[in-house]
Amino acid sequence: MNYLILTPITLFPTIAGNRQRILNVVRHIRAAGNTVSLLFFAQDIGAGLEGIINNNHIDEMKAEVDHFFMVVPDDDFPQQCCEKLALRSRSDPTIDLQYPDWDIDDWYDEKISDAVSHICRTHAIDVMVVNYIWMSKALLSAPHTTLKIIDTHDRMGGRSALLKSHGIPSSHFSVSLADESRALQRADLVLPIQYEEEEYYAASSGKPVLTVGFDVPLTQRPHAPYPDGRRLKVGFLSHRNNLNERCLKEIIHNLQTRPKLSQNIQFHLAGAISQCIATSSDENILKILGGVARPEDFYAQVDVVVNPIPVGTGLKIKTVEALCNDVPIICTREASAGIKTPWPFHRCESTEQVFDYIEQIIDRTLPLDDVIQAGRDVAAHYVKEAREGLDTLANGEQLRRIAQK
Repeated sequence: MNYLILTPITLFPTIAGNRQRILNVVRHIRAAGNTVSLLFFAQDIGAGLEGIINNNHIDEMKAEVDHFFMVVPDDDFPQQCCEKLALRSRSDPTIDLQYPDWDIDDWYDEKISDAVSHICRTHAIDVMVVNYIWMSKALLSAPHTTLKIIDTHDRMGGRSALLKSHGIPSSHFSVSLADESRALQRADLVLPIQYEEEEYYAASSGKPVLTVGFDVPLTQRPHAPYPDGRRLKVGFLSHRNNLNERCLKEIIHNLQTRPKLSQNIQFHLAGAISQCIATSSDENILKILGGVARPEDFYAQVDVVVNPIPVGTGLKIKTVEALCNDVPIICTREASAGIKTPWPFHRCESTEQVFDYIEQIIDRTLPLDDVIQAGRDVAAHYVKEAREGLDTLANGEQLRRIAQK
């Protein structure tokens, strides 16, 4: 079958979870024998971020698909989006410009509709998958014979209010619950990325839902014993955004205020989040690694990783990635959302509790081997379900049957 996948996010470099997710879907659909056309809306170029998306990244995307198309917004596209919001705020004083709810189509470029019409006409598209609800208007340009799908990634309804309640600056898309529902109703089928969101999306959209997780190859690697007298190597690998910056602040606070941590661990910080700290005053306590070409190289350097993200929506792909790379992980309930795990050290209520478990590993009251085996069991179950969802997504006939229920 012929699939069209629309993304406003570049797939390369694969330094962020959402990029890995879309690439994961593209590869799985194509591996099943389908023809894949990729339509890339280069919204970051419109934001003046040409250095992030270069010709090499475009070539990498082209190599992943059968047909590649790109829509480049006007240079003032970000300004146009903001002007729409500002115009509404002048007539509606309840709009909080620091924590705004956008209109569902504020970040949409009408040039995308023209591209979709052309691709559907020339490539006989059977299935169209739109990534993120702010791109949902594109579905209106596909013919009625095309099965229309939204891959949600994250809940956007009420996102600004959620961030505001936790004192975290809002820098991402957020809409009202009513607008999120309006966007979802443009699809025939809605894809949550985690099972906890199935009921929400079914109720909001009135459409069938299919949970499709994130497939990472399962690996097992040898684990050296954690010997007496050596600092426990604790890692945090992350992209940079407001949520992860807040997370890092809480990590640093715990390192600075808990002597057992500062005396017994070496914290390894990697990924774009490393840009938040210029230098480390003591590399025995904090080692800044910067960007890493391959996550598995980072995981090989540490004994255990943490993901103490305090709030969020959608699947935390770095948690899945660590589990599937056979790395023991201690994380919050938010960080393991979408992952079926019975273990309390995967469902911590705070950053402080995450580091309580790290201290238990230091004291040997929580054997590191137990955390490793727990992670292996959880990862095996998660990947099995994720692959079943991806197999269904790659089967156009089965998708139509689900959408008609």
